[in-house]
Parts: sequence; C-alpha cells; structure tokens
Amino acid sequence: TSNINTPNTSNTNTNTNNDNGTSFGYPSSIYKCKDKSTCSNIVLRRFDNMKSTTAIVSHVMTQWQPLINSNYIVPLHSIHYDKKNSNAIYFVYNYFPLAKSIKEYYIYSNNFINTITLTDTTNTNSNSNNSEAVSHHTCTNITILWNMFAQLVIGMRDIHINHNNAIRTVDINHILVTNPIPTLGNTSNTNNTNTNNTNSNDTLYTTLRYNCVGILDVLEVESRKTVIEMQKDDIFKLAQVLITVGLRLPTPTVSKTTLLEQHYPYFRLLYEHLDGGDALCDLLYKMLHYKCSTIEDLSTDVSLLPYIYHEIDAISKNNDILYNALGREYENGRIARLLMKLGFVNERPLGNGSSTSGGSESDGWSDTGD
Repeated sequence: TSNINTPNTSNTNTNTNNDNGTSFGYPSSIYKCKDKSTCSNIVLRRFDNMKSTTAIVSHVMTQWQPLINSNYIVPLHSIHYDKKNSNAIYFVYNYFPLAKSIKEYYIYSNNFINTITLTDTTNTNSNSNNSEAVSHHTCTNITILWNMFAQLVIGMRDIHINHNNAIRTVDINHILVTNPIPTLGNTSNTNNTNTNNTNSNDTLYTTLRYNCVGILDVLEVESRKTVIEMQKDDIFKLAQVLITVGLRLPTPTVSKTTLLEQHYPYFRLLYEHLDGGDALCDLLYKMLHYKCSTIEDLSTDVSLLPYIYHEIDAISKNNDILYNALGREYENGRIARLLMKLGFVNERPLGNGSSTSGGSESDGWSDTGD
C-alpha cells in the first residue's frame, strides 16, 4: 500500500446504506484513495482480524487478475495482507464515479416501473353483479430484466467456462450499475401495463458489473465448496436477483422456501402475460430448481439467445456513439488549438517591441508562425 495516498472514508462502489460497517457479515471499512503510480482514484476495502496467509491472498490474485471483462470489477495490482497490523486484509478495486448497486438504482428509485392490472374472478361482491376484483401491482419493466439477465449471463459465462471459477457475490448489493449511456430503441412495455417515469425515446443503456469478486475466496477459504457447487449457487442466486428486482423487494429472500413458494409464483403471476414474460418465468424456474445446472445450458437456451444478441448489438451501437462523441471533441480541440495559434501569430509582437501595425519584421519568426 505504499503507492496509495492516505484514504478518505467513503462508501463508493457499494451499497450506501451500509451503516453497520460490514461487508459479507464481516466488519470492514471502505475508502476512496489515490493511486500514486497512476494518479487515478481507487477503492480500498479493509477487513480486520482476518485469519489468512500471504499464500492464499497471492493465489486469489493469480485467479482474478488475468480476467478482462467489462462485467467485472476485478482486484487491482495489490491485495495486501498486513499480519502485523490487526491481521488486516486490503482489497483494492477500480473506482467508478456515480456507480450504484442495482438495489439503489432499480429498487429504491422510481425508475423503470410498470403498473400491472390484474383481474381476480374468484372473489365475489354480494352488493354487485360484477364478480371481478381488480388489483394494481408495481414491478420492474420486463425489458430491463431481460437486458440485466443477458449482461449478467455473459459475464458469468466468462468466469465459469474460461476461468473455471465462481463469482460468489451475485446479489443486489454487490452488482453495480455504471455508465448510463443514451441508446436507441424502445424498452417500454405496453401490454396490459401502464409505464411510469420512463420515456421510450430516452432509454438508458447501463453496464452491470459484478463487484467485490475475490473477497470471499480469501475470507472463507476454509468453508469453500467445490467449484461446481459454487457455480450452481451463482446460477441460483442470479435467478434470485432477477426476482428481487422484478418484484422490487428491499431485501433479498433469505429462505429458499419463501422464494420458491411465495415470491416466484407472484413473479409469474405478474409477468407471464407480458411479451417475453412466459419465457423469462420458465428460465427462472429451471434456474431455481437446478435444471440449468451449468452456465453452458443457460447461455445456449433458445429463449435467452435473442436477448444476448440484442445486448451485443446495443453494446456496439453505444461504442459507435462514444467514438463519434470522442471524435467531435477531438476535432473541436484541434480547431480551437489552430484558432489560438493563428490568433497568436496574427497579434504577435515585432522584433522592435511594436505591434503588427508598424515596425520591422522579427527574424525570430518563421513563415508558419512557429
């Protein structure tokens, strides 16, 4: 940590409601720091009184540092194990300004909300001949769920297949929403829904990133399961994340029974009649019951493939938008530099100290003004 400036306490790149100072159930502190070697901002997580060894920390670094994927915030050049200072372990990650967890961005905000009207014909009203009861329910836009699903599956496939590892941080507090970028298209859903607080012409493309990867590999190395078991847990937790965001639950379901018997049936009731909702519900059912036990089975499912292709196309479009914007700024800078140079040449002083209105030319100036 010699290349890191004295940090300032911050809850950057994590859930800002972390008032109890814990991460993954362990006491921790989070800082925004400055890396002296690169002059860039970084995030430092510190865990005290941890039992680990330098060999374990080095092994985790060798697993995660080679990963290059836009859906991850991987550990940087140093994870420092300080045995002399309260057995503290430091995890250093890239800093993303204005990043929010999906819990803050989707659940705690009023963005991307659909109001769904359901008709219940089982209830009767004795004072009326009408036997239908109407109820209104709020949920997250289904297109947002499909986009989230596709992005997270693409990132999960990379680590499961290409690196033979597991994420272990698949939850609403540790998946970040970064880089909201204007994109083309319409994600509003008008099938039996009333969409609030969304504009079909101002759709936002957001990058989702798995955060805090590698932490549990160090902190819970003794209770570590096999890689196959942890990968199955990743897939199950991904389904849990989608249901939690869809139903806008403030906390994830702890009980598996509650998730399967209450939240999933309610999720299906809201989404199955929407365009693409039945396929989404079927995929989640397979994930919750371990019928998609590997990421290969999930990523090649015919229901998900069109949305993965759409996600790749959206990424390409947004790259074009960024490059065009960068090109305009570069051209503006070139023109501004040229104008300032010409202005300086036009108003340059002469050799005798007079202005351009009189006097002799200076031999120190070339014809180009250099």
